Amino acid sequence: MQVCSKCNSNTNDDESLCPNCHADLTKYSMSAVSLATLKANPRVKAITLSVSNTACPTCKSMQGTYEKEFVPILPIHGCSEPLGCTSVYQPVLLEIFP
Repeated sequence: MQVCSKCNSNTNDDESLCPNCHADLTKYSMSAVSLATLKANPRVKAITLSVSNTACPTCKSMQGTYEKEFVPILPIHGCSEPLGCTSVYQPVLLEIFP
């Protein structure tokens, strides 16, 4: 499931527009906003795509750490999870404390 960051509506992974407010989910899904925030943060060196132990084979094959420019977009294309992609982004920081 995707969650719209503008109205908090849930929608299927294959939808590109929020059914409630018609926001473009490629820009305004919670995962898209999260990725944009991580990419903009100068303290973030890279981004890890984390998946659960019960993730589908497609998502498991995408798990790993990526340079900011090469991070896969969520939801993972081809994900076969019954309730939608559950993969998440995690930052790899250059420094933890200033």
